[in-house]
Amino acid sequence: MADSLHALTQLTEAAQIDNPWSWVVAGYTIVYGAMFGLTGWLWIRLSRIQRQLDDDA
Repeated sequence: MADSLHALTQLTEAAQIDNPWSWVVAGYTIVYGAMFGLTGWLWIRLSRIQRQLDDDA
């Protein structure tokens, strides 16, 4: 964990990210990507469960 954090720190230093907006955009991208990914996964799971219930009935 510490190694990956150190690597990330080196990466950001190498990239010289001085623009705070890029962090905001990155944050929103990660948050919304996670939300959409989770929603999609849940949707697929629920539709599978529903299909299974329909088959059982």
